Amino acid sequence: MQNKNIKSNLLRKVLRVSTNPLTVFRTEVSRKTILGRHTVRQYSPNQFWGFEHSNLSQVQANLKFNLVDHISNSFKSTKSPVVVDFGCGMGTALASLSQRKELLGAKFYGFADLLYKEWFLSDREKVNFIHGTVSDFNRYFKSNSVDLIYSHKGLKTVPNSPIYIFQMLSCLRKNGKLVTDLSFTHRKQFIDIFLKKELISLDGHNYKIEQINTEQNKDGELIITRIN
Repeated sequence: MQNKNIKSNLLRKVLRVSTNPLTVFRTEVSRKTILGRHTVRQYSPNQFWGFEHSNLSQVQANLKFNLVDHISNSFKSTKSPVVVDFGCGMGTALASLSQRKELLGAKFYGFADLLYKEWFLSDREKVNFIHGTVSDFNRYFKSNSVDLIYSHKGLKTVPNSPIYIFQMLSCLRKNGKLVTDLSFTHRKQFIDIFLKKELISLDGHNYKIEQINTEQNKDGELIITRIN
């Protein structure tokens, strides 16, 4: 009976996400695949890597970026800012953002390759969670649709993350930002590929590296903004 209740809750959550025009669930079979993946892998064990429950204060401090201020400012150009937490873990930071009065009207999405029972807690009701692999991200979020993509420890685990980040940029709206932390190795790759360019061009739009930590042998933050 418990397994049936978990599946029922998950299906309702998946269906709620799939009705949003930002997301593209391919077929009913795809939804069943998500359920099947859940039954095989279960929920993530908390010992996986230790950052899955990071709260909003920890995320903002580690990224050196005020998520609340940026989302608030996004209301100047859109009625419903769209925010995506890549590698959202349990969704703790997203839950806090979704409950702030000054951010009422924003849309919050968590994206992760593992499912968590915490996604179904009552304080996460305003957050839409997407369970998918890294290769699925651009299938769910179309170009010019997101005001903020942030990732706390999530993109650090993606192979070839500099190239993957480049592919994610098309999702950003004008003045939208991608904020993440990277391992020193990946950050060095990013610097070697992109930092010599004043702007990054993609599909007729330009993106600027607003901030990058160049400290040697340490992880550090990266902030990219779409400027036109």
